[in-house]
Order: sequence, then C-alpha cells, then structure tokens
Amino acid sequence: LVGSEMCIRDRNKTEYEIGDELDLTGLVVTAHYSDGNEKVLSAGDYEVSGFDSSTAGEKTITVTYQDKTTTFTVNVKEAAPVVTLESITVSGPTKTEYKIGEELDLTGLVVTAHYSTGDEATVTGYEVSGFDSSTAGEKTITVTYQGKTAAFKVTVKETEKPVVTLESITISGPN
Repeated sequence: LVGSEMCIRDRNKTEYEIGDELDLTGLVVTAHYSDGNEKVLSAGDYEVSGFDSSTAGEKTITVTYQDKTTTFTVNVKEAAPVVTLESITVSGPTKTEYKIGEELDLTGLVVTAHYSTGDEATVTGYEVSGFDSSTAGEKTITVTYQGKTAAFKVTVKETEKPVVTLESITISGPN
C-alpha cells in the first residue's frame, strides 16, 4: 500500500447506548492504491479497534489494513431509563354517601399514577370495582390502573322511611 490510503463509507449505525456491541453493518472499507486502483476490503481483511461502550461519549474507532489506518467516530449515550408505574393514588370522589339502590357517581374522582422517575400524571382508563348499593354499610371501592390498585370508601345508608304519625280519626256509619 505504498502511497495509498483507505476510506470508510456507508456506516449504518453511529449512535449507541451504554453496553451496546459495535455494529459494522453497512461499513465499507476501501483501499486506494497509488496507481489509481481501488479494492473494497472484506470484513476479515482489516482490524477494527477502539470501541468501548462502557461509558458515554464520542468514541474514535480505528480501522487498520496492512500498515494504514483510518478512523471514524460514534457516539455512546446513556441508555434511556426504563419508566415503570410504581403506584396509583386516588382523591375524591365528591359524593361518598349513597342511599340503597343509588348508582356510583365518580364525579370528582382523580386517579394519579406515580412513576419510577418520580413523575406523576393524572390518568384515565382505570377500572372501578366493589360498589354494591343493595345493602347498607361502608363499602370499599377499588380503582385499578395497569395492575396497580388504590381504594376509597363510601357509605350506603338505609333509605329513610317517612315517620307516620296518627293525625286524627273519623267516624262514619249508621245515622
């Protein structure tokens, strides 16, 4: 390769995350000779060194063929954190007392999702279970969102029967 050089083109992947393996798919290494000839090298013809994905930053990759080297750079970045739902909380609803036979009213219910990143978000698409207004008593209502649960309580009261008192009597009969 006297008086020659190498060039690299068509690298497909230039962005990596910490822990990734070097992907040389699409890498084309071409040797250029002093007489004007070129040779596209096979992967086994050259050596690649300098890739370290254990830390973030720009990495210089060296390609060596015979006594010639050339370089290219790639960027290794921190892996995006995996965000998971850790819990949910509920506030509300506005109505917490019911009469026997009434339907559940979720007006004012706010479901908040708490994520592993510390972020919180008000969510919809949750399921509500445990409401039964056929009998009186305290009822625990469970809210489920993506496998996480929270609960609130409501009270179902007996329907008040009007108090009936004797107001008067009348007589009717033979005259």
